[in-house]
Amino acid sequence: MLSKVSILNKSDLDWINRTGKPINLKSQEILIEPGNSIDVLYFVVEGSLILFVSNLQETAKNTEEEIGNIQSGDLVGEMEFIDSKISQIGVKADNNCQLIALK
Repeated sequence: MLSKVSILNKSDLDWINRTGKPINLKSQEILIEPGNSIDVLYFVVEGSLILFVSNLQETAKNTEEEIGNIQSGDLVGEMEFIDSKISQIGVKADNNCQLIALK
């Protein structure tokens, strides 16, 4: 399942495939809500994700501002996973995506 992460060797990829939980996201589906804690590390197998922050405008209307993207082969949530912090950044699917979640 996972073959695009070039820094990992075959035994690493085999371990991830055995222990990880496959996650499929549809386009625009939210993976991480801003303000939530994260206890899972994600590998993006296929697709791309959008990093965003939520802005509360004076009209109390919540808007999102895109601040970056994540491509296949990248990690998601690594800083919050390592430091046990609350994520200030949201993550959602830019298109249909396949991920592997590791706890």
